[in-house]
Amino acid sequence: MNRKSPFGSEVLMAANELPKYFITLTEVKVLPTDGKSPVDVELSVECGILLDNRAPTGSKKQKRSGAGLTTLLTITSDFIFVDFRRIS
Repeated sequence: MNRKSPFGSEVLMAANELPKYFITLTEVKVLPTDGKSPVDVELSVECGILLDNRAPTGSKKQKRSGAGLTTLLTITSDFIFVDFRRIS
């Protein structure tokens, strides 16, 4: 990051402009088994964006480029697809 001054500072400033997210996982229900099959667990997942008053408001350029969209991909630990969503 210190290759060309002030290149590192510009990268850090650009990274600070990325949206900040939160995620909350809550275990709703667990169905135990006899040990021969997997345990069934139901989770509640809440995710969202932390709003920052300093963030620029949506402009026409941002809307056209897809800014303001969040992509959520959910898979298991075995890389089995569960869900895919794009949320504005």
